[in-house]
Amino acid sequence: MRRVLSTEKSTTARNAVLPMYSLLDRCQCSAMATAWSRVPGQQGCCHIYLQGWRYREHGHRDAALRAFRELLTLGRQWGHQGWIGAAEKAIADLATVTSSECWQATSTITAADLETAKQCSKAALLHEQGHWPQALQVYQHLLAVATQAQQPWAMGRCLNGLGLIYLEQQRFTLAATCLQTAVAVLADLEAPVQSATVLHNLGLAHDGQGHYQLAQSCFKNALECWQMAEDDLGVALTLDYLGRTYARGQEAWLALGSFEAAADVLYELGQHTDVRSEAAALLSQMALLCERFRYYDLAIAYWNATLEIYQTLSLIAPQVCIWQQLSQLYRVVGHEAIARHYVNCMMPAIMR
Repeated sequence: MRRVLSTEKSTTARNAVLPMYSLLDRCQCSAMATAWSRVPGQQGCCHIYLQGWRYREHGHRDAALRAFRELLTLGRQWGHQGWIGAAEKAIADLATVTSSECWQATSTITAADLETAKQCSKAALLHEQGHWPQALQVYQHLLAVATQAQQPWAMGRCLNGLGLIYLEQQRFTLAATCLQTAVAVLADLEAPVQSATVLHNLGLAHDGQGHYQLAQSCFKNALECWQMAEDDLGVALTLDYLGRTYARGQEAWLALGSFEAAADVLYELGQHTDVRSEAAALLSQMALLCERFRYYDLAIAYWNATLEIYQTLSLIAPQVCIWQQLSQLYRVVGHEAIARHYVNCMMPAIMR
C-alpha cells in the first residue's frame, strides 16, 4: 500500500450508526458538518482556522464557510472570545448568514426559510436524542407550512430530515418516498451540496430495500453533486457506500474499485487533514471483502496497510484483531511460520 496519511492528532470522528460514517448528516449540510470532532484547546481551533483560509485561498468558498462555522461553534463551546471574533469576521467576509444556518446560503433563501431552518434544527436535535415521534411531528408540521408557503429550501430540509428518521427506523419505503420528493424539490435550485446529501440518503434507502442498481444510480448522481461542490469528504463517503452496494450485489471488483477510489480521495485529504481513522475503517472493509471472495493475498495486503495506520494511532485493540486476522490468513495460504509470528505479536498485548 503506497498511501501514507497524516500523523497529526485526529480531527475526525464518526457516529457508530454505520461502520464508517453516520447517516449523512442530521443538520443537513455537507459531510464536512459532521467531519470535525472537538479537538480540545488552542491547537484544534488553529487547525480549523488555517484550513478555512486554505479553502478560501483555493476558491472553495463553501468549504471555507463550513470550516469557519465549525470554528465559531467550538469558540462558543469553550467561551473563547478571540476565536469567536475571528470566526464571525471570516464568516461575515464570506456570506451574509450566521453560523446557526446549516442549509446553504444563496440569494434565493428568504427570511421565512431561515426561520423554518431554526425549527428544523430543533427537530434534528430531537432526532439526535432519540425522540423520533416528536421529531417526526415537528418535521411534518414544518413541511406542511413550507409547502403552503412555497419554500423549496425548507421543504427539502424537512423531507431530508424525515427520510433520515425513516432510514434509522429501517422504514426504507417511506424514506425513499420522502427523499425522492426532496430530490424533485431541489432539482430547480442551485444546491449541489443539498442535492448530494439527499441523493446519498436516497441511495441508502434503495440499498436497504435491496434495490442495488437504483442505489448505485443515486450514489453516482450524488458523486457528481459532491464534485460540483468540491466536497472531497462527501466524494469519499459516497464512493464508500457505492462500493458497499456493489459488494452486496456480488460485484467484487467493482466494489474494490469504488473503495480504492475512496481511499485515494482520503489519501489526498490526508495531506492536510487527519483522516487515519476513516482510512483504516475503509481498508479493513476492503480486506474483509477480499477474504469473503477468497482473494487472500489482497486481503493480507489490505490488513497490513490497516495495521500500519493503527500503529501510528497507538490503538492496541484494533492491532490485536488484525494480528489475529493475519495469522488465520497466513495459515490458509500455507505460511505457518508467519502465522505463528502474528500469534506471538498478539500475546503480549493480550496479557497486559
